Amino acid sequence: MRAACRRNPLIRVQAARHLAGTGQSGWRAVQGFIRKNGVERLSAELVLALGELGSEEALEWLRKVHEQANFPWPPQALRALALASEQGSKRDIRLFQRKLRDPSASIRLAALLGLERTRGQASVPLLRRSLGDPSPLVRIGAARLLLGRGDPTGLPVLVESLNLEDPVLDLDLAAAPRMEARRVLRSYLRDPRRGTLPHDPEAFAALAERRARQLLRRDYRLPALARARTSHPRFVFLFERRSCRAGDLILRVDAQGSVWRGEAPPKRLPGLDGNKLLQIFRELRATQLGKASKIRCDSIRVAWDRGQRIRRAPEDFPPSWRPLFDLLRSWEEAGRKK
Repeated sequence: MRAACRRNPLIRVQAARHLAGTGQSGWRAVQGFIRKNGVERLSAELVLALGELGSEEALEWLRKVHEQANFPWPPQALRALALASEQGSKRDIRLFQRKLRDPSASIRLAALLGLERTRGQASVPLLRRSLGDPSPLVRIGAARLLLGRGDPTGLPVLVESLNLEDPVLDLDLAAAPRMEARRVLRSYLRDPRRGTLPHDPEAFAALAERRARQLLRRDYRLPALARARTSHPRFVFLFERRSCRAGDLILRVDAQGSVWRGEAPPKRLPGLDGNKLLQIFRELRATQLGKASKIRCDSIRVAWDRGQRIRRAPEDFPPSWRPLFDLLRSWEEAGRKK
């Protein structure tokens, strides 16, 4: 049990796999670990494995614990419930439907998987609706699940995602969704009778677009990102908070001091002074931060200038960072009221 929560990810995965099908005996071992160490010490791999234990008590625990503030793995808890659901089961449908409105993209994606597993073909309308989700990874996930149902409606989204661009300083925030879209398309389009798929990104994108038109058997307008590269402002600052509980917050400041929010592509926020944010951050830059805490579910990344960046756990910043977080929190609350 302890091995499933160690630092080495390979050991965690292998140890968690051994729990599959162990039923009540496996669940009692997990309960003993929680009583001794607390839920904060659980690993993502162990939480996912609870869906394969074969224990109804473990599933009932997941339904309750994912709402607790100190539980580090809400998306994995939902995915475990989804993977444990049998075709047509209605036990967790309302939970998954409610989580589709969650501000966290990772939780929305887990809820989509749960609805696809529990509702079967009846989940197709909800999956199609999620093709317009603000998060690229949720859109790609919805397209992947639709393809698994034999519905090619999401192919344009996947083709578009092959050319996603989201540069901030020397970071490429669109790399993960591009790679996932490419992986899904290569798996779907692979056909030994048609020969090897091209590895060149541009050649593969052209092939994927052509196959998509053939499979849909109708002409459709591909999103602009799939046809031409989009110009981006030159960003000089990035604040990124990835949170399973409160959603993702990504703010950038461009060279003119304008504030942008979101990802792929970001949107300009009127009435916010990015120069003030930059000034506060420059005053905090020299602060000694010490050794970073172990980052679990939530993380914060700050980047400024090229090659200058830090990635920390949310509670691992010294008190001198309080003015920065107070300003960001006030901006976030103002955005929610609009």
